[in-house]
Amino acid sequence: MDDVRQCQTINRAQSHLLIRLTGAYRTTPVEALQVATATLPLHLQVKKLDAMYWIKKKNNEKVTRILHTPVDKQDVQEILTKAWQHLWQECPKARRLYGIIPDVEITGGLLHFLTDHGPFRQKLKDMNIVEDNLCHAFGSVATPEHVMLKCEETENLVGEQRTLLEDMEIAEALRTPELAIVLQEITQKVTEYYRKKFISGGDRGQARRRPDADQ
Repeated sequence: MDDVRQCQTINRAQSHLLIRLTGAYRTTPVEALQVATATLPLHLQVKKLDAMYWIKKKNNEKVTRILHTPVDKQDVQEILTKAWQHLWQECPKARRLYGIIPDVEITGGLLHFLTDHGPFRQKLKDMNIVEDNLCHAFGSVATPEHVMLKCEETENLVGEQRTLLEDMEIAEALRTPELAIVLQEITQKVTEYYRKKFISGGDRGQARRRPDADQ
């Protein structure tokens, strides 16, 4: 999946889908749509699926051939994010957007926050992944609002940005461009923090396997 023409063909297919989903103009570069929607380029998604398959099969030679370095499951996303970041930095298109969003993200933090489906113990408990729905740093139910906007565990990470949203309704923040960017930054940072913590086992507690884990 390193062939330039093949990558371009695959990403054109992704462009059509993102244009329909977002209502963007057909002339919008796919690179801009990918960054604006926090959607990993499709050719990198193909690489990810390929690499994860061979990691599961314990075929390190195949994994190295795909990603150009021997890695384990936890490193795949980081490597592909760096690859995406390099493509975004070198891309001659959508430079205005690059000035606004210079760093790519694949966490989808704002989407997780708005849909209630993300690294929140309240949701993880509903999915039978963890034993309780409480924030272990605060003791209250770990709702999206608590995790993103109140939890003391991530105060050092996003505390300064949270002060900009104090006593403000989320809907109002989303309607204000400057505050919408702040909310996006908060949700992305916090989501990534808990994603890494959960992967490392630091937030699993007495986690139970999901019923479909081996299917």
